Amino acid sequence: MGVLGLKNSGERKELTVEQMINFFLYTLIYLLPFIYSPFGSESYYFPKAIFLWIISLIILILLLKDRKVKLDTITKIIIIFLGLIVISTIFSMDLTKSIVGGRRRYEGLLSFISYGVLFIAAKNYLKITKRSINIMMILGAIMSIYGVFQFYGIDPIPRDYFHSTLI
Repeated sequence: MGVLGLKNSGERKELTVEQMINFFLYTLIYLLPFIYSPFGSESYYFPKAIFLWIISLIILILLLKDRKVKLDTITKIIIIFLGLIVISTIFSMDLTKSIVGGRRRYEGLLSFISYGVLFIAAKNYLKITKRSINIMMILGAIMSIYGVFQFYGIDPIPRDYFHSTLI
């Protein structure tokens, strides 16, 4: 079996939109905790925000291409909520902060739209398998072990100035 559960045969099969959305959702789930950039003063939050926004944009394009999203009550509520955030952003006194968010947070319009897109995509397309749960458990264990090392002062990855002053 291949990465997306397709049989590795001689013939090439076209990926469905559902398989692509699942791939990008799991890419986000698996990799986001590990995203880090040793460059600049925003080594933790900004790279994660950029990764989140890019994956969400790709998934949004796939959702618009597929047009099979069920417009049930919860989806309508999410769309109304996002619409209210857009209106709030338009009338904001600090447009940049409303769109991108504050430093070390990045919880602006882009993030809220990303959360909405990811929720709708996961609600309609995400297929949870035993294999995906096992991968999440292994990655969670790796992250936990690394956290224990950090607790005891062992951290091979250099910290930015902000996080180095917290210890």
